[in-house]
Amino acid sequence: MTDICNHLPAFCFISYKKPYSRTNQKPLTFKKRDINDNTINLISSAIQHTNWDYLDNLTVNESFESVIENLKDTLDNYAPLKKVSILHTSIIRNP
Repeated sequence: MTDICNHLPAFCFISYKKPYSRTNQKPLTFKKRDINDNTINLISSAIQHTNWDYLDNLTVNESFESVIENLKDTLDNYAPLKKVSILHTSIIRNP
């Protein structure tokens, strides 16, 4: 037999996955602080001008908690947390 025949069955297997819908998803949200040279200087100045003498009368654990609370309050004052939302349609998945 020397003839080539195309009467044999041909099969094509296709894997189908439902397209991923990003329209129904909630936006990506997170919190961030705007920290720049100016806010760093303001935070640094506020920390330098804080009266830390009261820490002498506290236990180690109380002092630690007080310093952390003071730093958190200073950060919240000069660089408050801001909520950021990004729609899923704006997120680049494959660069």
